[in-house]
Amino acid sequence: MPISPAMRRLLHIREIQEDKSRSLLKNLVRELEGLKASLVLAGIWEREGRQLVGDSARSGELSDRIAGLAQERDAIHAGALLDERVSAAELHVAEQRQIYLAARMQLRQARALEEKINQLDSRDEARKAQSDLDEWFRSR
Repeated sequence: MPISPAMRRLLHIREIQEDKSRSLLKNLVRELEGLKASLVLAGIWEREGRQLVGDSARSGELSDRIAGLAQERDAIHAGALLDERVSAAELHVAEQRQIYLAARMQLRQARALEEKINQLDSRDEARKAQSDLDEWFRSR
């Protein structure tokens, strides 16, 4: 019993689903890494603002102090927003990872079924060949 066209289509669909979910997972992980890098940069930006405030306190430059305070405030705000986005992205990545693992498992199940069908076909062919050989010897 050779593999049916429906089984081949199922296997092909499972491969496409697994590829698509893996690709989406990679993109989401890349996006998450970018958000985390931006969060680190916001922290650096905040520290630089604090440094500017400290330097202006020593030098007496009021404009530098105001700029440093504004930079620090903006960095804190950006950091809070990025922190929320990182949390949401981590949840999305976890969900997509589960989807990917499910698609991967379905593909493996389809491949295992294909392999089992091929084994049964091979066994049937071997039995038929042996039966034909036995019949040939009997007829002699």
